[in-house]
Amino acid sequence: MAFAIEPWTGFHKSSASSLDSEIGQDHSVVFFPTYACRREEDTWDVFIHGWIFHPEINSRLRTLTLRCILQLLRMERDQIRQILFNRRTQGFIVANAKGKTITIRIGDRVHRLRRSVSNGHFQSVLRLTEEELKLWQDEAGATIFGYKQFPFQALTHPEDERSFIGNVHQIDRTGYSVISDIDDTIKVSDVHDRRALLANTFLRDFEAVPGMPACYRRIAKWGAAIHYVSCSPWQLYEPLSEFFHREGFPPGPFHLRSLPGKTTIWKSLFTSRTVGKRRTIERILRTFPERKFLLIGDSGEKDPYLYAHLARRYPEQIAMISIRKVAIDEKKDELLPRIFRKIPGDRWHFFQTAQELETRLLPILEAAHANKPPSTAITC
Repeated sequence: MAFAIEPWTGFHKSSASSLDSEIGQDHSVVFFPTYACRREEDTWDVFIHGWIFHPEINSRLRTLTLRCILQLLRMERDQIRQILFNRRTQGFIVANAKGKTITIRIGDRVHRLRRSVSNGHFQSVLRLTEEELKLWQDEAGATIFGYKQFPFQALTHPEDERSFIGNVHQIDRTGYSVISDIDDTIKVSDVHDRRALLANTFLRDFEAVPGMPACYRRIAKWGAAIHYVSCSPWQLYEPLSEFFHREGFPPGPFHLRSLPGKTTIWKSLFTSRTVGKRRTIERILRTFPERKFLLIGDSGEKDPYLYAHLARRYPEQIAMISIRKVAIDEKKDELLPRIFRKIPGDRWHFFQTAQELETRLLPILEAAHANKPPSTAITC
């Protein structure tokens, strides 16, 4: 779904009331981390993306899903962690709230966003001046790994004590950005093995690829903005966010996969959507035409083909492609270098460890910041 750009039409606090909120006591709202990009010298576009829904606690669908997973994995019910399973599946069994208008507060102003669509998602772009962004920064902004984040909050009814808070990452026109896959790139998922994928997604604690959290912190410390782009569905955003926080991955905008209608858990996990991922990455590249990009993925799915295609189409923007080799098929691995034909050899590489990745990427970032020391806002 495309963002619709709207000028900033906020009101002072006194002119809007939380009584106007369409967030009911039976609704939940999730804001996904997004970004603000400079459009003109004194103008910024601030992207807002969220999801409103009715949580479902007792669900026949959850029971049936559990039964199917247990049969596929040849497990008994007493072998699973029910609380963990409920947490992982809850995003798939909610009732999405269509046609709701969310109002957010930024500083002392409020803004009504576009109505939610059939899957409960809502997206808007606010156009702020440099002065308005600075006021927002001065009041609530924080600098993490060298770039700024700004929180905002949804307005709710006075008797509703819950808080629904989102974050926007400020990304300037120039600099370096990382576009990173998630599954089997920084999180162990075993996408190539359906049984293992089911267990890793719904029954086990998420596990980071060894060394990758610290590696990404060091990359971010040199000022690289990180976009997390994955074919994982938005229904898994909250468990993924908790995993990122626990492991210490740098914060950054999330770009996950939207599912049409009441798509089943099975279809969401086992259907490839490389086209959607390509469009998402191309949208990022077009949004930041003056930035250089480091693409990080793995050999388990289609990342090598996708990244090679993008490098040929956007040669001035793609500075490096890094592919983590996932042990699947030795014969297939032997064919991987052919994918990058006609792409200069110093623009792509394979890696197996986080240390190998750092060895290739950190010198690029260090050279770009030769006259600027890395941020020390957060230590690794």
